[in-house]
Parts: sequence; C-alpha cells; structure tokens
Amino acid sequence: MKMLVKYLILCYSESMDFFSRMILDILIAITCSFTTR
Repeated sequence: MKMLVKYLILCYSESMDFFSRMILDILIAITCSFTTR
C-alpha cells in the first residue's frame, strides 16, 4: 500500500513545482505516522 502511494506521488510530482512537492511530502509523513500506529 505504501509503495503504491509512493508511486502515485512520484507520478504526480513530475508535474508539480517544488512548493507543492514539499506540502505533499509533509502530508505523506503525517499519513504514514498515522497508518503505522
């Protein structure tokens, strides 16, 4: 599941600027910390 999310993010980040990528990275970190609990 986590790999699938990472793959989707990589695909999306191709058409994103640095700022959007940074926000996305933070969101991923938050969701990962919630799911691992």
